Amino acid sequence: MQIFVANNYSEDAFMLLKKNGIIPATPRNLFGEEVAEGLTTLFQVLEKAAKQVIDFEKFDQLFRTLGKIEGATSQLRGTLFEFLVEAVARKNVATQVQRNRIFKSIDGKEAEADVIAIRENQSITFIECKGYNPDSEIPDNDLKHWLHHSIPVFFKEIKSHPDWKNLKICFEFWTTGSLSDEARTIFETAKKTIKPSRYKIELLVNTRILRICESTKDNGLVNAFRKHFTKFYSNGTK
Repeated sequence: MQIFVANNYSEDAFMLLKKNGIIPATPRNLFGEEVAEGLTTLFQVLEKAAKQVIDFEKFDQLFRTLGKIEGATSQLRGTLFEFLVEAVARKNVATQVQRNRIFKSIDGKEAEADVIAIRENQSITFIECKGYNPDSEIPDNDLKHWLHHSIPVFFKEIKSHPDWKNLKICFEFWTTGSLSDEARTIFETAKKTIKPSRYKIELLVNTRILRICESTKDNGLVNAFRKHFTKFYSNGTK
């Protein structure tokens, strides 16, 4: 079954879809009025976020509304976490911050950097964001992939970039979920084998991230993190 979704259709477009056996649908007739309005809000939030205007309070409304769509809440949580990390990086690390940039090495390997913070003529920090429910455990393979695939791709890009190659380099893994003992051992082993003069790796988990958020003095940011990424709130207490 083929379904094409749009907010509205011209008569010609509607008939052309029907003629070819495609169902022309709208968010309203698929999910109902409330979810349709939630999707509209989502588009507005993402559009503003692209311009570095992030309204964290809007995400509360989105979680309530779009949570009715299976899997939507987990996707929203991951997106919200990236926005949070970007905002923290802009306030605490550097004013030059990029998000969701894809790099491809000459041997065809590809990796996406969630957040990149650059301090001109000083340092560059790549942040991997894993915005999970605080009761969830991060798959070991996520950490392994970051260590053995993503970092090498990023490092090669940095060293070939004329403005980055001489900067201090740090790769950070930020997660709001928990890590297995094996994953922590893998990380600590990798950290010990890396020469500090080459680059550093850091692991930031829930409590430490909350402290960093609090250091920004941004109440909207702090409340959003507490509400959606800490057990304190997810268990129904405040």
